[in-house]
Amino acid sequence: MTLRLAGALRLETRAGATGVLETHAFVDGTEIRIDPASLDALTVLMAGRPLSQGQIAQLVGAGVLDDPALAPAAYPLRDAAVERLLLRPTVTLALEQPAQPSPVGPIIPESSAPVSMFVPPAVLGPIQQLAIELRRAWTEMLRCAHARGELVALDRATDILVRLARSAMTTLPGLADGFELAGDPPRLVPRRPLHREQIGFPLTGVALDDDRRRRRGPALSAPLPDAALGRGGLADVGRLLGLLHAGKGPVEIAAFLDETPRARGLFGRLVALGYLGPAPRRGALDGELAPGQVVHLGHAGLLANLGGACVAIDPWLCPASADDAPPPPGVGDLPPLAGIFLTHHHWDHLNVETLLQLDKRVPIYVPVQDDARTIAPDSARLLRYLGFAEVIGLRHGQTVTVGEGGQVTAVPFYGEDPTAIGYVGNCYVLTHQGASALVHVDSAIDRDGRSLVSTGACHLLGEQFGALSPVFATRRQERRTMLEYSWEALLRPADEWARPTENCATSPDFLADLCRALGARTLVLYSEGGAGWFPEGTNFMPGDEPALVEPYQYGWDPLDAVFDAVAGVGADTIVARPYQRFVIGGGTAGWAQARPRADRY
Repeated sequence: MTLRLAGALRLETRAGATGVLETHAFVDGTEIRIDPASLDALTVLMAGRPLSQGQIAQLVGAGVLDDPALAPAAYPLRDAAVERLLLRPTVTLALEQPAQPSPVGPIIPESSAPVSMFVPPAVLGPIQQLAIELRRAWTEMLRCAHARGELVALDRATDILVRLARSAMTTLPGLADGFELAGDPPRLVPRRPLHREQIGFPLTGVALDDDRRRRRGPALSAPLPDAALGRGGLADVGRLLGLLHAGKGPVEIAAFLDETPRARGLFGRLVALGYLGPAPRRGALDGELAPGQVVHLGHAGLLANLGGACVAIDPWLCPASADDAPPPPGVGDLPPLAGIFLTHHHWDHLNVETLLQLDKRVPIYVPVQDDARTIAPDSARLLRYLGFAEVIGLRHGQTVTVGEGGQVTAVPFYGEDPTAIGYVGNCYVLTHQGASALVHVDSAIDRDGRSLVSTGACHLLGEQFGALSPVFATRRQERRTMLEYSWEALLRPADEWARPTENCATSPDFLADLCRALGARTLVLYSEGGAGWFPEGTNFMPGDEPALVEPYQYGWDPLDAVFDAVAGVGADTIVARPYQRFVIGGGTAGWAQARPRADRY
């Protein structure tokens, strides 16, 4: 293997802000980000000792070495039958968003990326820390009350929380610079707009692992030294991953890397670690989905064939493991898309890792937010940051034509806004040849009692579309204290901080009323549906491990109550599993057969 330096290499060691010696590396005068493993490899390189394969991969990925042997045109595809490359299906991708300095110390955002990513760390750090301290105080009051067999006195608790907030205005570094405590009842009021032009928390690297569960291979972490907004580094990585998932050939990949040098290091590391392989033939999601059908991808992900053109709704394609049976669908399993539709900004619906890997030429549609709000999800800006060329805002009532006789119409979304900021989401009506279905997703009854049912919106939808079936919905019944959700609660009046709030409240009676009002014959409970694919740290648990689910569903109405209530209005309830298919205007249509593991690679 012939190795060469990517440019003039220079190392500098100097004292950091805390007095600790830090080593900085520069290639042709440009500083590169190096992790401890890369620094160790640099030490070996500078000493003239032989490098291991792993160390070569580290230095190629860091941009120190430029190895022609790892270029795609030279990749050993000697078998003439192998014409395409693909990331192995068990390779797990995670985007790195390192902590940023703030007046209260290094922080990472605790709320959704489209909300927090564009807030300066100097502003976000103090309010996020205050929310943590108030949440801790609230938890302590709950413990004390429970130990006495009492409920917390909300008025007294609110008074304590306000006094703690007033004290923090003078003691918590940076808080008074960004906010004032004003109003009656008081709330935190920003002194200047919360969202700024510069990204406060950039995505600066990608980490990949060989298997979600087994972690058999060495973890790979590739820096993105030029991933700032408008610079294109992250978009370039996304394009490379998209080409690999699409099974493009080495010639096309070589041409891409010739014009995109920032992606070469990542490609070289993927090759060195054996994460690339021959691309299999298309799977069950391409060609088996007839026009007018919808297939469940897992969780809230749907793929719909509308008049011969396919659209994806909220695609979150979970990472795979060799232990999965059946395996989850991957980005490479999807057919060419005519559009991607996102219902709202939460990470399991706007999933950054999945979206980074999709074709950035596909139009992507997001809800239009109210610019007059103190803060709002900037989903469109995040998607452009990921590299999407055509990001389109959809207001309620707007329609997108798809294929022959297909339409996607944005309609109101209520609830799942626990801090009552007024975030906007979209439900979607899918229409094919005059038949329609509703993607109700996480929409529910909001804190003011509004829903598609109570506002009369269902009646208007019926007049426009006729009966809608299936209705794709959730059965979550989450209720907590506003303060427990996010720092955004502190932008609301203090008398709301410790009061119960909803976060997707869909009771059996509500789901039955929804089906009755829409004339639905089938209710599909899908947005918790999946096999055992969900990464650790989520509460979307598989049904074969009920004990793991019970803490999250404490106090919920049982699933049997949903079945009974919905049956009472003449509709069937289906708890969806991935690869299950449905007919727009009707009910189930069988299963899309998942490929056996042996056929996936």
